[in-house]
Amino acid sequence: MKLARIIAVAGLVLAGAGLPAQADSVRNGNELALNLTRLTDEKRADLVKTRLNMIHTFRFLKIKEKSEPDPETGAVQLKTVEPSSDAVVIFTINRGSRVSYDIVQPLSTNDAIAINGRLIKVSKDRPPVIELGQTVVQFKDRDRPKIGLELRTEVDPTAADSSKSK
Repeated sequence: MKLARIIAVAGLVLAGAGLPAQADSVRNGNELALNLTRLTDEKRADLVKTRLNMIHTFRFLKIKEKSEPDPETGAVQLKTVEPSSDAVVIFTINRGSRVSYDIVQPLSTNDAIAINGRLIKVSKDRPPVIELGQTVVQFKDRDRPKIGLELRTEVDPTAADSSKSK
């Protein structure tokens, strides 16, 4: 009986080791917005094609419009502006996403937020209109990066830089 259990557990471990990782990579949405305003139409189309359906992190998004909660679903749509590119970022927060919903409720226009969202559509306009699906609000953010050194490697040159370790 013990031997059968050991073999079963070993089989599950070996089977699990062969599975590909399921986590999506997260991209910098602020850089995406900036690149969408700077690139030529051809390069921009290629960028959108490669980044579609990927999760992007946006910081410093300034709220320009916030809809009233939908009477049936409770969903709140936000229209925000990314500060470095003036790109418009539109997304919806559902009542089912409780933490995000609670963060968004007290906010008003001109407040800033940080989010993670899946890129679903980009307009051809300049500056672009970026639509996100499956969005999670991380926190109420400041309206711009702080002046000065923000990364640990900028403050301490001897600090480990994980981006250069590979």
